[in-house]
Amino acid sequence: MKNSDIPFGTQIRNRRKELGLSQEQLASKLFVDRSLVSRWESGKITPNPQQIQQLSELLSLSIQDISASEIPSEQTAENSIVSERKTTQILVVLMLSIISYYLNPFGLILALISVVYSFIRKLPVYVQCFAVFFCLVCLDEILFMNGIYWIKPVIHVLKQ
Repeated sequence: MKNSDIPFGTQIRNRRKELGLSQEQLASKLFVDRSLVSRWESGKITPNPQQIQQLSELLSLSIQDISASEIPSEQTAENSIVSERKTTQILVVLMLSIISYYLNPFGLILALISVVYSFIRKLPVYVQCFAVFFCLVCLDEILFMNGIYWIKPVIHVLKQ
């Protein structure tokens, strides 16, 4: 049986064991989590192209030996780029939301922008909730903390 007939995950496991490496040791050399190596070996997920390159160098596996079906296609690589872009968008919304708290009263505008952006980009619900939460925190800060300074004089004038 040629190497190309063996699933990539099995090739990783076999070669790792031949080299006397544990999953933990291989993971640390690749700067990934041990569970990721386990998922590669079980075939649950396939490494991205960069990780395949690192694995082939580290384990002395020929990329040509890996079956064509095991190498992520251009579409998978494109999905990886989309996933990275989505992660960047999530981080931007989270950071804008947190920064908005410190920029009150103008932070409320920034918080509202992050809420709208998170809904338009269809970011995960937890990100949308986080943005809404900080928007409400900013609103609360404006109305109740800063508001005390302008409410007292208004109440005083109304009592007269």
